[in-house]
Amino acid sequence: MHSHRCLTSVAQLEFNALMEDAKSAVDGLKRQRESVVQALEATQQARGIPGQPSDETDAHVTRLLENLHSL
Repeated sequence: MHSHRCLTSVAQLEFNALMEDAKSAVDGLKRQRESVVQALEATQQARGIPGQPSDETDAHVTRLLENLHSL
């Protein structure tokens, strides 16, 4: 009976550690998504800058959108 209680405690500790890791991973993904959104906005604003070819800008926007959707 004592070993069952001990295994339950260990399982609970492992579960709690796993939940903390999952929360950290989700927070990291949220920060990455925010970075991509900011980069996308900056790229869209760059469309109005003279001298930057629109094909290049469109390629940047496309890559950023792909990254955003993968997050």
